[in-house]
Amino acid sequence: MEATLYHDGCEICSNIELYILDIVDITKIKVFNISIDEPKEDEAKSLGVKVFPAIVTSKGSILHINVMEHEGTIDCLINSDII
Repeated sequence: MEATLYHDGCEICSNIELYILDIVDITKIKVFNISIDEPKEDEAKSLGVKVFPAIVTSKGSILHINVMEHEGTIDCLINSDII
């Protein structure tokens, strides 16, 4: 299965990209920074993405990674000690 990570290029999103690429086979995921590749924002929204960052699977499932609810850091979402 292939997936796509869409993010907006902020520091948190860029860190999430690094974590995701560390744990997922790079041949299985595409990454788009919508601040660089603006047309991908419309693509992501047409697929159902509501907030960035988000991962969309090839089957259409969407994982929204909402760090705002977690005090704006990814530390509470990803335990880097286990990666």
